[in-house]
Parts: sequence; structure tokens; C-alpha cells
Amino acid sequence: MPKQVIITRPIAQAENLSNLLKSSGFSVYSCPLLEIKPIIPAHGLSTLRPFFPHVWAVLFISPNAVQYGFASLQAENLNAHYFAVGLSTARALYTQGVKTVIVPTIEYNSEGLLALPALQQVQGKIIAIIRGGSGMDLLGNTLQKRGAIIHYIECYHRTRPVLNIQTVLQQWQSIPDTTLICTSIAALDHLAQLFKDNSSVWQTTTLVVSSERLSLHARQLGHCGIIILAKSALNEDLVRAIV
Repeated sequence: MPKQVIITRPIAQAENLSNLLKSSGFSVYSCPLLEIKPIIPAHGLSTLRPFFPHVWAVLFISPNAVQYGFASLQAENLNAHYFAVGLSTARALYTQGVKTVIVPTIEYNSEGLLALPALQQVQGKIIAIIRGGSGMDLLGNTLQKRGAIIHYIECYHRTRPVLNIQTVLQQWQSIPDTTLICTSIAALDHLAQLFKDNSSVWQTTTLVVSSERLSLHARQLGHCGIIILAKSALNEDLVRAIV
């Protein structure tokens, strides 16, 4: 087992994972590569509001989409099907009181959602996609080709926090046996940019990711070390992957 684990999640989302890792005997260092900020009011909400009674499905793309979009959408009042891109997002919806959530069974991403039987025959159905700003369009574009009427609700955006690279490097290299957890492509991109002058530091560190897409993206960015694929982005699965 590694002696130190570096978490790259936003501070507010790292606490539970950090506590779980510490209770498992790891030294934990938080290096938030993203900040999540709400969009108020959510973009696209006013356009969708007249169609609320006719919304057939609501697709949540991340736990952040649930945190920042559920209340503003008043999703609990919709007579709609709820879809989540992955287990963490589904858990966030259950916390909001949603009783039934449809989750991919093959892989936890847009492709996994698109493979669901429930999303094959959607001609004329109104579907709301709750996401962050500048999100990927694969999901919406594919559903539109299948005949669905798509409304995007963008309720948060990601920013890159200012980090002291020397402080991060010092902590990173203070314990040779270090593992890095990253569950976001945007975070990986920031990591590569942050360490552009010290690329070997992160490219050779053992990396834990939550999807094949992240693993492939890390390789494309130059990572040449060990990559461990966790079952999902749930805290328990991330810790289990390391232990």
C-alpha cells in the first residue's frame, strides 16, 4: 500500500474521501485541481420551465449537477424518469429523496447512458440534461438524432484554483511512495498544465482513476506509470482500489 495519497477533488468534495483514507491508515494530501461554482440562475432553466409538465426524463451528469441543479429545477415536482451517469450521481439523487434512479450497467459515462434500453426509443420525448457549463454534447446530440427534444440546464462551472507549484512539489516528493486519485478529465488537464515543467513527477506516479476514458486520457497526456482502474468514483471504490 502507498504511504501517501493525493486527492485532486474540489475541497468540499474531498473531505469524506480524505477521512476514509485516513481511517485506512494513509497519509492524505489535498491538492484541489478544480473549483466548482454555481451558475445562478441556471442557464436554460427559463426556456425549459414552460415545458415542465411534459418533461419525460431528467439526466444528471455528475453529483455537482444534482447539488446545484436539483433544487433550482424543482426536480422533485417533475413527473419524470431520473437518470444518473454513475453511482456517485445516483447516490446524490437518492439523498434528495428520489426513489428510482436509472444508471448505466456497462460503463459510467455518456456512452453507458446511451446504451440503456430506456433511451433507445425517445422520439418526441422532452429530455432535460443537467450539467456543468461547456459540457460534452455527445449525449444530447445522440438523443436528438433519436428524435428526442433536448434541453440543457447548465447549473455550475469549473475553474482552476491558483496553486503554489513549489509547495505541491515539496509535499508530493516528501514521501516517495505516493498515489494520486483523479476522477475528472478537466482535473487531469489542469494537472498536466500545472506540471508542464516537472512532467515526470506526475507521469510516473501511480494513478487511480474511475473510468477507462480517464485512463486513456492520462496516457494521452504522457502518463507512463501504473494506472489503477477503480470500479466507480464512489469513495469506497476508490479506497478499495488502492488497498
